[in-house]
Order: sequence, then structure tokens, then C-alpha cells
Amino acid sequence: GTIEKNQVALNYYDHGIRTTHSRNIVIQNNYVVNHSFDSGIIAFNTSNVTISGNAVLQNNEGIHLVLSPNSSILNNTINQSNEWGGRANQEGIYLDQSSDTLIENNTIDLALRAGVFVRFSNRTVVRSLTVRNNSYGVSVQDSVNVSIVNITSRGNGYGFYLNGAKAVVNNSMTEHNLYYGVVLSSSEAVLDHITINDSYYSGVYWYHSNNTVIANSIVDTSFANGLYFQGRIRNTTLSNLTILNTSTSFRDILFDTEEVNNTLLYNTRVGSYNFSVNGGVLRI
Repeated sequence: GTIEKNQVALNYYDHGIRTTHSRNIVIQNNYVVNHSFDSGIIAFNTSNVTISGNAVLQNNEGIHLVLSPNSSILNNTINQSNEWGGRANQEGIYLDQSSDTLIENNTIDLALRAGVFVRFSNRTVVRSLTVRNNSYGVSVQDSVNVSIVNITSRGNGYGFYLNGAKAVVNNSMTEHNLYYGVVLSSSEAVLDHITINDSYYSGVYWYHSNNTVIANSIVDTSFANGLYFQGRIRNTTLSNLTILNTSTSFRDILFDTEEVNNTLLYNTRVGSYNFSVNGGVLRI
């Protein structure tokens, strides 16, 4: 079925548009505003749902999928501000136990939590988004085979936050981060062609994360450490990086741990120095 061209507003205690125990649903070109205690659009146990071209404004959660696999969230505008224009409400897009889903070409602003939150949702693709002024730009938790591509993350607390995830972040930019550009916590990740500008803390923070790669990337102007490692770190490759303008009180690369093994450093420019350790092992 199709739900389209509706204006759904000012229902404080219920969802704007809800589907449940359904399949093959299209929700498109709706205007959904001001559901202060629930979701603007929610799909529960609904497979093959397409949510596209909607304006979803000032709801507790913007778009929420629960147990709704094989779905698409496309070309939506989501603004989570309160009536005074401040950051107030929860996730812009929340994917929960909804694998094999595509999130593409959405703009998400002013979520109190994450612009996009992917949880227990494997084989998810997050592509071509703008996420601005959220607590987290894109956050992935306990999900594998997640692809995050062509994201502009600006003015968030954290640009990309991976916790218990296996993911690839590619061709993306994060800047003006209140805390960290990228956080890897107990995760396995490939970060390739990433630009990280103006992080108040570190550009990239690793914590107990193994089998990670960061390559072909730029970390510019961190007010703390450029790359910061804590906890158990195994099998990490740093390749073709440029790290610039780190605060003079901190380090371009800091290993604040003794549990570092098999970390390889290739062709990395740190400040005014260049490192080229072909096949070497860095042990700190």
C-alpha cells in the first residue's frame, strides 16, 4: 500500500504515521510535524518499506524502523529542533533490528542524540547524507557489514561513532566536532578517504579496537591529539595520512597504552615529519 501527500501535525502522544506487521509499504511526500513524545514515522515489523520525500519536523524521533528489514529511507528532510530552534529531540533516523536497509540522500539536523543511529542492523548502507548539529552524526552499534559512504557531518558532537561494529567509512568529511571526529570502540573498521577538520578533542579515538585501517585521509586541526589510542590495540594500519595543526600541547599520534601489536605505519606525514616504514611493526 501507499501512504502519501498527507499533513499530520500536533499529535503529541502518538506517532505521526505508523505501519505494523505489514510488507511492501510506500510512505512518500508527507508532511509530519510536532509529535513530541513519539516518532514522526515508525515502521514496526514491516518488511520492504520505502520512506521517501517526506518532511519530518520536530518529532521525538524522526523516522524509526523496528524489525523492518529490506527497506529504504530516501530523500527525506528531518529536523529535530524544538519550537525555539534548539536541539531537543531524539534520533533523526533510528534503525533497530532492521538489516539490509538503505539510507540515502537525507538531510538531518538538530537531533539531541544521533542524526543516524544503526543498531543490531547488519548489511546497512548509509550513503550521501548531510548530518548537522546533532550529538552524533552517524552512530553504529552492534552491527556488521555496514557501509558509510559520502557523508557530510558538520557541527556534531561526534562525527562518526562506531561501538561494537564492523564498518567501512569511505569518501566522507566531518568538521567542527565538539568532541571527536571519529570514535572506534570495540570495533573493526576501515576509514578510507576521510577528511577530519576542527575536532575539539582528538581527530580519531581508538579504544579496544582491532583489525582497523585508516588510509588516504587528512586530520587537520585537532585541539587535542590527532590520533589517540587507548586500551588493547591489535592489527592496525595507518597508511597515507596527513596530520596537521595539532595543538602544541598534544601529539599528532598518541598511544596511551602498552597493549599495541602489529601496528603498521606507511607514508604518513605527521607535522613536518614523514614516516615510511614498509612492512615494519610499531611497538609502543
